[in-house]
Amino acid sequence: MNTPKEIFKEYETSRNFKLSLGEKGLYSQNEINRRFYMGDQWYGANVGSDRPLVRHNIVRRIGEYKMGELISDKTRIRFTAEGISYLNKENEDSLALKSQVASGKYTFKENADDNEIRLLSQALSDYLDITNQKLHFGSKTADILRNSFVSGTGVLYTYWDNDAENEKGDIACEVLPVENVYFADYSEEDTEKQPYIILVTHCDTQTLKHTAAMWGGEPEKIKSDSYSDTKTTVFTKLYKHYKENACNVMAVCVTETAVVRPAYNTHLSRYPINIFQWEKRDGCILGESEVTHLLPNQIAINRMLTAHVWASMSMGMPIMTVNGDTVAGEITNDPGQIIKIYGTNEDVAGAIRFVSPPDFSTNFSTGISDLITNTLESSGAGMTTLGKINYNNTAAIQSLSQVAGVSMASLVLRYRTFLEEIALLWLDFWKVKYGKRSILIEDENGQWYFPFDSSRYLNVHFHAKAIKEETNESQSTL
Repeated sequence: MNTPKEIFKEYETSRNFKLSLGEKGLYSQNEINRRFYMGDQWYGANVGSDRPLVRHNIVRRIGEYKMGELISDKTRIRFTAEGISYLNKENEDSLALKSQVASGKYTFKENADDNEIRLLSQALSDYLDITNQKLHFGSKTADILRNSFVSGTGVLYTYWDNDAENEKGDIACEVLPVENVYFADYSEEDTEKQPYIILVTHCDTQTLKHTAAMWGGEPEKIKSDSYSDTKTTVFTKLYKHYKENACNVMAVCVTETAVVRPAYNTHLSRYPINIFQWEKRDGCILGESEVTHLLPNQIAINRMLTAHVWASMSMGMPIMTVNGDTVAGEITNDPGQIIKIYGTNEDVAGAIRFVSPPDFSTNFSTGISDLITNTLESSGAGMTTLGKINYNNTAAIQSLSQVAGVSMASLVLRYRTFLEEIALLWLDFWKVKYGKRSILIEDENGQWYFPFDSSRYLNVHFHAKAIKEETNESQSTL
């Protein structure tokens, strides 16, 4: 069980599913989407180089608008403990207790009581912001949203870094492309219910052999990939082990032919993987990219703009034909050029002629503009939404804004759920990895340290709730 051969077979099965997803398969479709998002929108089109290939990148404009709306959504996570009351009077008692703990004038009881749990909920909520700053989570969020817009799914991987936090260790996280994450059951939309998850990375072969020797693996069996002399593909399989009422996430690390690290217990109860779906795909854990469905409009706009520019250039600089038998001098495009022509009046009349380009409909440019506007409006990122149109009809503005808001509503809900799940995962790390540690808090009392002892709270079950509230610009959001 969980041998290199078995894990590689599971990976290939999962990879084949991705290859069959959609018309082009997940890998090819995502590559096309990335090119269009970055502006490389004529790649592979055999149109030659004799005309201007115009790009009006509505794909990126729509994506950046919506991603900006999500990032600017001032959402903070608040922890609450199951079975603990958070009434106003009790919260006031917790605030008073917080001041005592912050000043070092409080001694904790032998067992955690309700007031301590309430204080812990507030402290962990504040510490989440500190962790967010340490991990530069804002930058990682931008990467996750961009990946999800382009490919349909953004993935955050959280792991334990033994060298962080003054060698005590702390959590760290990394944004993974969805192409490198493989699920056991793609019809199961809940990550926590997956039988297993496989992460694929490419590591330096010599470093990997050293790692395998350190963890009791099989360094002598590790080989470089066929396409590289220095890199080896590594498969990390995560799965859950159930014993009595406990659940632990296990991990095993292998190559196609060797064990890098035998199965070990992470002591986590949740998979260290969080996914964000840009648009839900029915019956599938992978999301749907909005870019995929914008491509036909984007291609049509580029072609129409290119044709329009080419036609304008042809009319502004028409092709000139010259009778070489009657025109003796050199012909240039310089204005006011005097050309010597020898012959009769008929020869002069027929010496130079401009080729009239085909008529170009004046409504063509209007059609381009309408297509761009309709594409933006239907995506919820139109000129009205961006605030660039000033209508005299206030009711029209409100109606259009409400439509745009509805188009973003489900996206915002998925984003907040994504943040809540990350918070619960990080809390899982704190409870099983932190032990006794003073954690930095920054609140109305200033900067102080909460004496966190994870053994006191192992049986406390927490919930995480994303709450929209106004925060200072300097304050991070999670």
